[in-house]
Amino acid sequence: MKALVWNGEAVVEERPIPPIPRGWVLGKVLAASLTSIDAAVTSGTLPVIPGRVLGSYGLIRVVEPGVNAPFRPGDVVGVTPLSSEGTLVIDLDGVMSEYAAVPSDTLIDAGRDVMKGKNLWKLLLMLEFSFVPALANIAEGKDVLILGTGISTYIIASFLRDYSRITVIGRESPFLKRLAGLGVKVLSAKKHLNREGLLFDAVILCAIHSYMAMASPTYLRSGGTLVLPPNTPHGKLVLSYPNTLSKMVIVRPEHGDLRAGEEVLENVGTDLLESVIGVAKSFEEVGVLRRHYARITYVRGEYD
Repeated sequence: MKALVWNGEAVVEERPIPPIPRGWVLGKVLAASLTSIDAAVTSGTLPVIPGRVLGSYGLIRVVEPGVNAPFRPGDVVGVTPLSSEGTLVIDLDGVMSEYAAVPSDTLIDAGRDVMKGKNLWKLLLMLEFSFVPALANIAEGKDVLILGTGISTYIIASFLRDYSRITVIGRESPFLKRLAGLGVKVLSAKKHLNREGLLFDAVILCAIHSYMAMASPTYLRSGGTLVLPPNTPHGKLVLSYPNTLSKMVIVRPEHGDLRAGEEVLENVGTDLLESVIGVAKSFEEVGVLRRHYARITYVRGEYD
């Protein structure tokens, strides 16, 4: 089978169909995405062993469930990156391949009623951002800081702006003006990172850079919440915090179902998403498009 792997560069290789450990499933890949997790690997922020298969989110049709796997052949399921056995692309092979073996605890039932009539790239976005509604309970009525200025920050801010007072700190990005257009406060990391006096009830870490991760607790009021989104890689997280911070809560929200993700994307324009997400029909094309788009989705074809 073909797979897109990382060997210091993204290359297409022929690989054997992977074995199926107990509790895992083997699936035919219908679609797969390169997200912030893949970007952390390909930028060198999170080094991985040579030959790791890319693709941190996916949609697969189960071909063969392993022993004790709670799925049946023919089930269509979403693949998320976090597992009790590690993180896809970082610790385990991802799903940018013709077939993929993945742990059952990464899988979410896609639900054919939700999938009907949707583009595969949009379904993967719904899956990836299905964790966002859970943040409303943390953010409601609070002062919230989001670190990072990419598409993840924009999507999260567009949903939470009705629940909380949002500030964004990040590096220069094409999204700065778009974020300001949402009515959120946007500050430059160059001028405001580690600045004293900026304190928030919650900090959502959407940046992949270690220096921003390390600084994140310095913005928290005592008793505040640090949110580590499941679609943002952190590796071994080293935190720096002031002596005045006596208590903080760290939350890693779980993915919900596709309907939750659909709700999140309702206020995000399709034109905007299409401007930052490249859609490829081959693994070779993925390697080309990743030079031009923030996100790449491989689609094999229709899921029916």
